[in-house]
Amino acid sequence: MECHCTIGYKFRRQFESDYGIDAHIEIRLAEQYPTGKLIGVQVKTDRSDCTEAKDHYNFTSDYTHLNYWLNHSLPVIVVHYDTQKDLLNWVQVSEDKITRNDKSWSIKIPKTNIIDNSCKSQFVKIAENVNVQARKYNILHESLVLMEHIQQGHKVCIEYQDWVNKTYAIRALEINIYSDDEELLDSVEWPFDVFPHANLEEGLSKMFPWAAFENDFTEDDEDDDLKYEYMDEFGISGENYIDWDDYSIWKEQRISSSENLRPYQNVAEEADFYKIKVSLNELGQSFLTLNKYLDSLNDFIR
Repeated sequence: MECHCTIGYKFRRQFESDYGIDAHIEIRLAEQYPTGKLIGVQVKTDRSDCTEAKDHYNFTSDYTHLNYWLNHSLPVIVVHYDTQKDLLNWVQVSEDKITRNDKSWSIKIPKTNIIDNSCKSQFVKIAENVNVQARKYNILHESLVLMEHIQQGHKVCIEYQDWVNKTYAIRALEINIYSDDEELLDSVEWPFDVFPHANLEEGLSKMFPWAAFENDFTEDDEDDDLKYEYMDEFGISGENYIDWDDYSIWKEQRISSSENLRPYQNVAEEADFYKIKVSLNELGQSFLTLNKYLDSLNDFIR
């Protein structure tokens, strides 16, 4: 089989005889750094063992192959190759997608599952070869060092700039860790694409489900627009009528509210600058307790 479709991952054909695995896909970072994470691939060309329906291909096989794939050390995908359209469709072989009969089984290969750049993130998850619960644990564990800094009393801040007129621009979070006297202890760059949701807090919560967020403004950072928001909210016609003590209380609540994460500065109406203090929510505190247990010795573990 020769196909000209590529997504930047390494595709290795099986030249030696192998029962039910035609090739391996290896996940690569930045399309050049190998990760060692593999997916087993079974390729079917045109209508070999497949029948075409309106929105999928129906692949049928025997239980010998099914048992082999389900018990394989690698996750396995079945790929249908349309030689006329030079198009690849795929599906992961998993118990929840299988229809069983007396002597055979079948699985649907959706026509919407096309091997192109849109499937790369799905292949990364498949190659991890873990269930949803394990992936969620891994997300928490990746941030363990940040949680421990917060637990030790250090201040952890997410600092980044949002190019507001470039919706799909690739950006990066800078996560800075400060001591009690605001000395910078460490800095980590946390890459990400545009937030999956328009709401800032919701996007951050997807990335850091263990955290709560609030603005971290200094006096110099505070936006003068707050004063006018206060006047509009309370119907105050001019600065001379402002109760400054009341305004100070309102302003403190306003800028620290997690529902009102806002930039402390905008440059030329192009870039918003954020500094967001991170604290532990209930999940973060519980995860630290769980991690302490997992790291402890237990004589009763068999």
